[in-house]
Amino acid sequence: MADLEKTVSIVFKGVDDLSKTISSISSGLSGLESSISGVTQPMADIAAGVLKAEAALAALAAGGLAVAVKEAGSFGDAFNEISTLIDGTEENFDSFKKS
Repeated sequence: MADLEKTVSIVFKGVDDLSKTISSISSGLSGLESSISGVTQPMADIAAGVLKAEAALAALAAGGLAVAVKEAGSFGDAFNEISTLIDGTEENFDSFKKS
Protein backbone atom coordinates (compact mmCIF):
# COMPACT_ATOMS: atom_id res chain seq x y z
CA MET A 1 0.00 0.00 0.00
CA ALA A 2 2.85 2.36 0.78
CA ASP A 3 4.27 1.74 -2.68
CA LEU A 4 0.92 2.64 -4.25
CA GLU A 5 0.72 5.89 -2.27
CA LYS A 6 4.30 6.74 -3.21
CA THR A 7 3.58 6.00 -6.88
CA VAL A 8 0.43 8.15 -6.87
CA SER A 9 2.35 10.93 -5.12
CA ILE A 10 5.13 10.81 -7.73
CA VAL A 11 2.65 10.71 -10.63
CA PHE A 12 0.61 13.63 -9.36
CA LYS A 13 3.70 15.60 -8.44
CA GLY A 14 5.01 14.96 -11.94
CA VAL A 15 1.76 16.25 -13.41
CA ASP A 16 1.98 19.39 -11.30
CA ASP A 17 5.57 20.00 -12.36
CA LEU A 18 4.62 19.29 -15.94
CA SER A 19 1.77 21.81 -15.81
CA LYS A 20 4.13 24.50 -14.55
CA THR A 21 6.69 23.63 -17.23
CA ILE A 22 4.08 23.69 -19.99
CA SER A 23 2.78 27.05 -18.75
CA SER A 24 6.32 28.42 -18.74
CA ILE A 25 6.95 27.18 -22.29
CA SER A 26 3.64 28.60 -23.45
CA SER A 27 4.48 31.97 -21.93
CA GLY A 28 7.89 31.91 -23.58
CA LEU A 29 6.37 31.12 -26.98
CA SER A 30 3.86 33.96 -26.59
CA GLY A 31 6.73 36.34 -25.90
CA LEU A 32 8.59 35.03 -28.95
CA GLU A 33 5.50 35.50 -31.10
CA SER A 34 5.18 39.11 -29.92
CA SER A 35 8.86 39.75 -30.67
CA ILE A 36 8.63 38.28 -34.16
CA SER A 37 5.46 40.22 -34.88
CA GLY A 38 7.15 43.41 -33.71
CA VAL A 39 9.98 42.85 -36.21
CA THR A 40 7.98 41.65 -39.20
CA GLN A 41 5.17 44.24 -39.08
CA PRO A 42 7.40 47.25 -39.89
CA MET A 43 8.89 45.27 -42.79
CA ALA A 44 5.41 44.47 -44.08
CA ASP A 45 4.48 48.16 -43.81
CA ILE A 46 7.59 49.14 -45.79
CA ALA A 47 6.78 46.57 -48.49
CA ALA A 48 3.24 47.91 -48.78
CA GLY A 49 4.57 51.46 -49.12
CA VAL A 50 7.03 50.40 -51.83
CA LEU A 51 4.24 48.69 -53.78
CA LYS A 52 2.08 51.83 -53.58
CA ALA A 53 4.98 54.01 -54.77
CA GLU A 54 5.69 51.60 -57.63
CA ALA A 55 2.06 51.69 -58.73
CA ALA A 56 2.07 55.50 -58.63
CA LEU A 57 5.24 55.66 -60.72
CA ALA A 58 3.83 53.20 -63.25
CA ALA A 59 0.66 55.30 -63.57
CA LEU A 60 2.77 58.45 -63.97
CA ALA A 61 4.88 56.82 -66.70
CA ALA A 62 1.78 55.58 -68.54
CA GLY A 63 0.25 59.06 -68.37
CA GLY A 64 3.47 60.64 -69.64
CA LEU A 65 3.62 58.18 -72.51
CA ALA A 66 0.00 58.92 -73.46
CA VAL A 67 0.72 62.67 -73.47
CA ALA A 68 3.86 62.15 -75.58
CA VAL A 69 1.96 60.10 -78.18
CA LYS A 70 -0.83 62.68 -78.33
CA GLU A 71 1.61 65.57 -78.74
CA ALA A 72 3.58 63.71 -81.42
CA GLY A 73 0.35 63.18 -83.35
CA SER A 74 -0.54 66.85 -82.98
CA PHE A 75 2.92 67.87 -84.18
CA GLY A 76 2.62 65.58 -87.22
CA ASP A 77 -0.80 67.02 -88.09
CA ALA A 78 0.45 70.61 -87.70
CA PHE A 79 3.57 69.92 -89.72
CA ASN A 80 1.54 68.37 -92.55
CA GLU A 81 -0.67 71.47 -92.62
CA ILE A 82 2.35 73.78 -92.74
CA SER A 83 3.89 71.79 -95.58
CA THR A 84 0.80 72.44 -97.72
CA LEU A 85 1.06 76.20 -97.18
CA ILE A 86 4.68 76.79 -98.18
CA ASP A 87 6.79 75.77 -101.13
CA GLY A 88 9.82 73.64 -100.52
CA THR A 89 11.47 70.36 -101.37
CA GLU A 90 10.89 67.18 -99.46
CA GLU A 91 14.49 67.32 -98.21
CA ASN A 92 13.87 70.81 -96.79
CA PHE A 93 10.75 69.61 -94.97
CA ASP A 94 12.54 66.53 -93.61
CA SER A 95 15.41 68.68 -92.35
CA PHE A 96 12.98 71.14 -90.74
CA LYS A 97 10.95 68.31 -89.19
CA LYS A 98 14.08 66.72 -87.69
CA SER A 99 15.15 70.07 -86.26
